[in-house]
Amino acid sequence: GGEGGGGAIRRWVVVCQDTVANGKPGKREACEARAAEALRSGCSVVIDRTNLTADQREHWLKVARAAAAPAHAIALRPPKEEMERRVRGRTGHPGGVQGESGARFVARSLASFAPPAYDEGFGLISAATTPPAALLLAALYRGLAQ
Repeated sequence: GGEGGGGAIRRWVVVCQDTVANGKPGKREACEARAAEALRSGCSVVIDRTNLTADQREHWLKVARAAAAPAHAIALRPPKEEMERRVRGRTGHPGGVQGESGARFVARSLASFAPPAYDEGFGLISAATTPPAALLLAALYRGLAQ
């Protein structure tokens, strides 16, 4: 949730499996625990993870349900060629998804992608396929924190 009463500012916590273990990749379960703790403390949570399938997303939906928090899905989906280009050019990715092997990983991942659906339990689903659309979504969510 991003609802704050009386003008209170909600803090956002980003949980990423690539950096959950003191800046290094870790287990999904550690991410679930960090997300649950942040929700219990009144924070809003962003899960920074690919979550290609309903089965992968279900873990996060369970965490949200346990905290009685709404769950939103934001699908950032630039064209495949753009994702591959970005991954080929990056270095120092904590999960090692970079270079030519990273671009091949992107192609394999996209082949198994199933878009989020409301019947999974999301209260809102948004998608962005361009940088301006992603920036607009970020601005809208930033506004929820105020």
